[in-house]
Amino acid sequence: SLHDALPIWHRIFLSGTIFLIILALSSLLGFISTYAWYGKPQFVACNFQLWLFGLACTTLVCALFAKNFRLWRSTAATSFVRKYFTKSDRKGASSPIPPELEFLIYWVLLMLFPLLIIILWTAISTPTADMKEIDGTDHYLCTTGGVTGEPGGTVFFFILVGYCGVLLFGSLFLSFLVRHVPRPFMDKRLMSISVFNLTFLSAVVIPVFFVLRYISPFAAWLVRTLAVLYGFGSTLYIHMIPKLIGLFLIDKLQPNQGDGGGAGPAIRPGGGELDPSMSASNTQSVG
Repeated sequence: SLHDALPIWHRIFLSGTIFLIILALSSLLGFISTYAWYGKPQFVACNFQLWLFGLACTTLVCALFAKNFRLWRSTAATSFVRKYFTKSDRKGASSPIPPELEFLIYWVLLMLFPLLIIILWTAISTPTADMKEIDGTDHYLCTTGGVTGEPGGTVFFFILVGYCGVLLFGSLFLSFLVRHVPRPFMDKRLMSISVFNLTFLSAVVIPVFFVLRYISPFAAWLVRTLAVLYGFGSTLYIHMIPKLIGLFLIDKLQPNQGDGGGAGPAIRPGGGELDPSMSASNTQSVG
């Protein structure tokens, strides 16, 4: 296929170098965040849990949504506008902003809200360490302090979870809209798999963790740590390994020639070249 014939550096360029850098750094930060739960809980460690893990999760989710939104805006969205509003036959989308910079702008804007929530969480419901009695045994655990006390931390937590959930479901919806975009412009199936993987993981682990934390703190710690390692590790694996070894097994099992009822540009069958009517902006990285 055309995508498999591209050299490794070209596949990475088409996938978005800034996206892959953010993905790698957020995964590294996620791995490091697990160390904040080792040892005896205390004020500094409890705040590191919030900042390291909170920023790692939101950074990853915002990057996935920004990448999907960038591709949708430059392909399916412009096709819809062209068909129903401008009535133009011109394919593709031109933008004065480079694709990588456009992706970075989206990502920064998406990160403003979770960053504000984490700052307010630290200031109003400051994480601290305290003794808690669980199942007749005293445990020294991280809990919520500050002005609000215990309910405040839970409220801020579910605000962040809700925000990330909206972005994950939005990413799944955008992945559906760009399903007919040809392979060289986005490893869209890998994006869909990684987003669905994180959505399913969150839906299973979060309820289990909240149940176990009041039954067995050790079991809750084990479930959370394994979930963090799996979530970041699997996402990094899904996006990086196929680019490094050049094996796109999913594309081989389900070849996509860009035809079908969806909106978006297509590769001409048998041509081996990209559609010359596509604009130059789409031949760059989609960020």
